[in-house]
Amino acid sequence: MSEQRQNPEEQKSEEQKINVEVLYAYPDKYFLKKLQVPQNATIQTIILLSGVLEKYTEIDLRENKVGIFSRPQN
Repeated sequence: MSEQRQNPEEQKSEEQKINVEVLYAYPDKYFLKKLQVPQNATIQTIILLSGVLEKYTEIDLRENKVGIFSRPQN
């Protein structure tokens, strides 16, 4: 059996990405977006990439709290 090896650059770029989900919920509906982002992406960057701010214009990141696994984040 021969092992397929990835080129080090391909492997490096894969290792630098993480899978995340952005969820914004109301009692009767929700927004859920799955993304693959650089592992050093900020919460704000991930929210911007998700498109949730365009869909729900009432969200104000200066006022609304953000959480990761229900734990508030700054």
